[in-house]
Amino acid sequence: ILQQAKHEMFERDGINLTMMKKINLSEALTGFEFSLKHLDGRIIKIKSKKGDVIRPGQVKQVNNEGMPVYRDPFEKGNLYVKFEIDFPKKVPPSISKKLLKILPPKPKVVVKEDEESASLEEPIFESEKKGRREVYDEDDEE
Repeated sequence: ILQQAKHEMFERDGINLTMMKKINLSEALTGFEFSLKHLDGRIIKIKSKKGDVIRPGQVKQVNNEGMPVYRDPFEKGNLYVKFEIDFPKKVPPSISKKLLKILPPKPKVVVKEDEESASLEEPIFESEKKGRREVYDEDDEE
């Protein structure tokens, strides 16, 4: 029985290989290229197709760059690249205005008189609240 060793970059699934690739938002929207050192030592330059937009978690395929087929070393599986997109933490208002001019328009939302508005905030989880007393936790019963 052969034991398969874990690899820092590739995960094997039969004759196919899968890898994760982190790219930034501008690369996801406008294209990218990167060099990859394959298991056999070759350097492969991988680039996106012009006009393609990569979404978080999307998987793309590189044909014939997986593992060789048993008893047929000229036939290979595929390499699957799963993408993680590194989004900026914040966008300055001046950049935001420029983006609004070039990206598709946002849908208009009208808040009616009987509706309420709320803003999103960063969450504070229970583990972060240790040592803090909450209004509902007070023991001041009269």
